Amino acid sequence: MKTKIRNFLTVLIIPIVLMLLFSCISGGFGIKSISVILNQTMLPSAMGLGLCAVSLSGMVDLAIGARVVFGAVLGGLMSHSFGAAGMVAGCFLGAFAGAAVQAALYRLLRIPSMVLSVGIIMIYEVLAAFLTKGFGHVLVDSSVSAIGSFPFNIIWLLAAAAGFYIIYYHTRMGRQLKAVGNNEDLCRSMGINADHIKMLAYLMSALMCGFASVLSLCYSGSVSIAIGSSTLSMIFKPLMGVMIGMQLVKLYDNLPLLIFIGEFAIQIVFNGFIALGMSDAWQNIILGIFILAVMMMTNEHGPGIHEIRRMICRRRLQSG
Repeated sequence: MKTKIRNFLTVLIIPIVLMLLFSCISGGFGIKSISVILNQTMLPSAMGLGLCAVSLSGMVDLAIGARVVFGAVLGGLMSHSFGAAGMVAGCFLGAFAGAAVQAALYRLLRIPSMVLSVGIIMIYEVLAAFLTKGFGHVLVDSSVSAIGSFPFNIIWLLAAAAGFYIIYYHTRMGRQLKAVGNNEDLCRSMGINADHIKMLAYLMSALMCGFASVLSLCYSGSVSIAIGSSTLSMIFKPLMGVMIGMQLVKLYDNLPLLIFIGEFAIQIVFNGFIALGMSDAWQNIILGIFILAVMMMTNEHGPGIHEIRRMICRRRLQSG
């Protein structure tokens, strides 16, 4: 029990240390920045949950951003006729439709999930642009977007995280999802239908993408559409947060919380660099070093955080 609490506190230290670090070295960064960073963390956290759901089954999905945008476009258009209820229904309908088509194509075509997702990106970007009839954007009334604006977006993310937690940790599907991701061949030999579980992973991802579509649409009250795989860039921050979360799970097993911590840490780093006036190139370099450091400390094949702690204790004893 003590080890579990200690590991939980260790995980929480990461964003706290980052906040203190940037508060000390940048005059324009501090406690007052928390609300801004928290607001910016909601969307990538929800997208990260969707990305993680597919990744747990051993697949790679680069089309999360395209499906989120498609759901947001459909939700924005439906809000014009049915208000807030239409917006929410449209976002989830678009997210589930996109995931269902992608899952069916993966099952029928039998091609690698990453290759399929690249094609899906181009298809759904064109479909989203077609739905806007060439305008390239969809606007939502401020009274409608208010239901997903800060601080209400925290409630939306909590709902998404609760759904993910219940499915992954307390259902048969969650256990089989973990098993398929760890060893698909062994699962097949045990009678588990791996293809069926992967289809369910896409639907679990769709649920998270529905929440992300609502948050995306309500963040600025509009959604813009551009073709040319532009939505691919939307997954970079969620992907980094998922990478951090899936490494930290070795310390404390609560994926939704860890993904949020990872995304929150990423946003702290980005905002801290902006406050310091650093260029995009230096931001990317230092951010890459930060991710490698987290993965190094939690990697079972490298000098993990427990080993580092033991090394520090041994040196203190020797110097004492």
